[in-house]
Amino acid sequence: MRKQLLWLILLSAALPAGLAMANGFPKQLQGKRLVLKDAQCAGWTFHASGKFADWRNEMECSVDNSIKTRWRVQWLDEDHLLLTETERSRDDLPPRNFVYQVMNIKGKTVTLKEYWTGWGNHAPQVETFLMK
Repeated sequence: MRKQLLWLILLSAALPAGLAMANGFPKQLQGKRLVLKDAQCAGWTFHASGKFADWRNEMECSVDNSIKTRWRVQWLDEDHLLLTETERSRDDLPPRNFVYQVMNIKGKTVTLKEYWTGWGNHAPQVETFLMK
């Protein structure tokens, strides 16, 4: 009985990781560049490894295209991902985080819902990106 319970617990713990691949969002974003709709270059570049992403701001793109910030990518479930800043901007501050829900990927259009992780209360915000 204990072995069966242990297997059930292990299976339920492994199931979300398997579901994360069910809709293919993690694989669909690997190695892709997502540019905010109505922007020239601001957005995310997901590395082919699936472990990191780089963010570029619009203003930085026009000045120096090599300026970016590096983020660690962690998939929480089949369509939610956590992006955590990997380089300290200041020693006295914790890393910044983004929590996104991939709402859909249709052709070259990616719709993400961003959940606020900072101070205060802010409603989730839907952002549209174009896959380049």
